[in-house]
Amino acid sequence: MGKLICTLGLALLVTVAACGDDNKLTFGAMAGTWNATEYLYIDAADDSTTYDVLAGVGVALGIEVRANGTVIILIDGTPVDSSTATLQGDVVNLNTGGGDEWRVALNADNMTWTSLVTIPYDFDADGTSEDAFQRIRWHRN
Repeated sequence: MGKLICTLGLALLVTVAACGDDNKLTFGAMAGTWNATEYLYIDAADDSTTYDVLAGVGVALGIEVRANGTVIILIDGTPVDSSTATLQGDVVNLNTGGGDEWRVALNADNMTWTSLVTIPYDFDADGTSEDAFQRIRWHRN
């Protein structure tokens, strides 16, 4: 019994050690060209209230992420802006000077960016903006 527990414990330690850095988010893991499949403004006070940005503006949004941390924004396939980003854990900061921080979840060729800072958006068109978070779902080409 003691040998079995020792063997299971050793197997668990080897598994944890082997997986430790594999789950670390890196620009290398995010590298590639991504198309937005969803881009929502989400009311910070009521997350059931959203605005579909892609449908509203009618453009194709994309990004190119490079292993060195460069992020290039693409509108209808054309580069329109770029930034050198930093990565801390699962948070990307686009270094735009405006607190552009995003929590990133990466699963193979699907990635979700959720803003950590709100932006103003008038959900009900009453002339008063509400605080909104942004969520963008990406698919790698």
